[in-house]
Amino acid sequence: GGCMSSSVVVVPRGHWIRAWFLHLFAVPVVRVDDVDHPARWGQPTEVTVEPGSHRVVVGARYHGAGSAVGIGGKESSFVVAEQQRLVLDARNGFLNHDPFRVTERAIGTLR
Repeated sequence: GGCMSSSVVVVPRGHWIRAWFLHLFAVPVVRVDDVDHPARWGQPTEVTVEPGSHRVVVGARYHGAGSAVGIGGKESSFVVAEQQRLVLDARNGFLNHDPFRVTERAIGTLR
C-alpha cells in the first residue's frame, strides 16, 4: 500500500514453554475481518485496512490441517486511525489450542 494508508501489523508468538512445538508443527494465521492472512512466527504480518474498527483473531494451522486451531476463539476489535500503523502482539496461551491473546503494542516500541 501507499504511505497514506492505514494498516494492522500483527506479530504472532508462541507461548515460551511450547513455542518450539508450534514452530515445528504449525503456522500462524492472522484473520482480519474474516479474511485469513498467512503469517510467520515472530515476523510482522501487515494488512492494509480502511480507518475504523477492525476485528482481529489469530490462530495456528497445523501442517495438513484444513482449518486453523484457535481461530474460532475470541475476536478482538481495534480502531485504526487514518494513516496509522497499528502494531499488535499475538501470543498464544499455555495450551496449544488456547486462542491467541491479541494486545496493542505500546507506541514507539518499533522505532
